[in-house]
Amino acid sequence: MPVEPRGPEARQRRSGSHRTSPPLNAPAPAGAVLTQVPARGPGGGYLTGRRRPSSGRAGGQIRTEGQEPVAGVKWFRGRANSRRTQSTRTHSRRTHTGGAGGGSGRPGGRRSAVLAVGLVLTLALSACSSTGGKRAEEERARGAAGPAAVDTPRWKIAMVTHSGEGDTFWDIVRSGAEQAAAKDNIEFLYSHDKEAGKQAQLVQAAIDQGVDGLVVTLAKPDAMKAVVEKAVRAGIPVVTINSGQDRSKDYGALAHIGQDEVTAGEAVGEELNERGLTKALCVLHEQGNVGHEERCRGVRATFDGTVDNLYVDGTNMPAVESSLEAKLQSDEKVDSVVTLGAPFAATAVKAAKQAGSKAQVSTFDLNAQVVRALKDGELTFAVDQQPYLQGYQAVDLLWLYNYNATMLGGGQPVLTGPQVLTGDDAEALEEYTRRGTR
Repeated sequence: MPVEPRGPEARQRRSGSHRTSPPLNAPAPAGAVLTQVPARGPGGGYLTGRRRPSSGRAGGQIRTEGQEPVAGVKWFRGRANSRRTQSTRTHSRRTHTGGAGGGSGRPGGRRSAVLAVGLVLTLALSACSSTGGKRAEEERARGAAGPAAVDTPRWKIAMVTHSGEGDTFWDIVRSGAEQAAAKDNIEFLYSHDKEAGKQAQLVQAAIDQGVDGLVVTLAKPDAMKAVVEKAVRAGIPVVTINSGQDRSKDYGALAHIGQDEVTAGEAVGEELNERGLTKALCVLHEQGNVGHEERCRGVRATFDGTVDNLYVDGTNMPAVESSLEAKLQSDEKVDSVVTLGAPFAATAVKAAKQAGSKAQVSTFDLNAQVVRALKDGELTFAVDQQPYLQGYQAVDLLWLYNYNATMLGGGQPVLTGPQVLTGDDAEALEEYTRRGTR
């Protein structure tokens, strides 16, 4: 049977009405950040770009339909993969990577592993917070000068995240989204608020503007349920990213893009085992964030030692440091600290030093400071979920859906991680963190 047309015109015909978009400067909730951004120019498993002994788990290579397996990439199945799998992966024994990457600055050896997932997804498809201030917006505008690669209508796509101010992770997500928007002739709107209620109001504002696609995070899914379902009822295609994969389909989203947080936590537990550690501290910096709870639960599932959760106020970094220092001073058995976001890694390193603790520090997510710390040996490893891909793929998928009724995942999450990275990978990563894409 013929495929039902997609896009704003088709939705208007189905509803029998014509949505009229209010002005772009329509009022937003008090205290919220809502920015119109000009577009700018041009399965599951633990990925690692370094050589290490096999753990005996089943493994293999990631491949995408129509593409050859990516040489050098190794991964192994986590316990969570019995719950969720991706149809595109093949199963074989776990392989080791090649030798160290060369010094030419081109991907090779470990660098192939660092780039593998991004390259495969990009080839297969054809090819965060606000930094704030006039200068940042001017730089974004200058980057938008390149022409679009398509001649489809200029659809409007909004992204609404749970980012707080100054979170570099969401700058990377936003950068990927803007890159896809430039390529796809998309008018891209970005807004964010760490408070779930205000985030829901921002989603409502996007609905009121008559957007042609919506990208949203579900860090606190209960607060987002009603407004996401309202967007779906209005005929707006929705894709979720980063958090809330267990609720995404139930709320009517077409796909979820991100990492399985339990699987990512399991990867950390395995890494801690390989280092012979016995007691870990899992530092949760945002209470109520379901993804953070899942990460720590995953660590607990595979780690042979014990795991304590430490809840801190992520908006107050001096208080985070004090809480960590006090905990490490009071419990000398803690030999590992796991932070759940890149900005907290350096704080954990500092707190351990001040407490006189020899605890090893590792973290979820990357930024330039984390890469330097990996290189200097201050951090043992980092778990990357490739936020640039999350932003890029979300916008690109909504363009494809409006244009061609096309969607990835087959009802399963589209995984962008986890990828375990160490100091061996730092040199290859520096170029990408400097430009804000890793």
